[in-house]
Amino acid sequence: MIPAGLIGSIFFVLIVKKTKAFKKVLCLVTILGASFFVVTMIAIATKSFLLVLISIALLGFTAAPAQPISLEFACELTFPAGEASAGGLIISIGQLTSAIEVKLSEKLILTFN
Repeated sequence: MIPAGLIGSIFFVLIVKKTKAFKKVLCLVTILGASFFVVTMIAIATKSFLLVLISIALLGFTAAPAQPISLEFACELTFPAGEASAGGLIISIGQLTSAIEVKLSEKLILTFN
């Protein structure tokens, strides 16, 4: 998954650099990543090792590029601000959101378990 993600990140970031179509490419990798996540879950259920390997590689290829594209898009949208400030703010908000989601998930699990 990691090598495929690195290759996918390079591939999709080069497309973004050439076309400047941040939003379209970000939507594409998000939809493809979600689709290959479903394919991976189905592959795990079939217990086919080769199918799981291929689906995880495709998941990494399409899901991993979302972060660098998002950070670069945030820098483009907040142009007068520095890249470090925009990127740091986006990452901090993502971490805060993740912490809140974990706590909410924990409460839901305890409630419905």
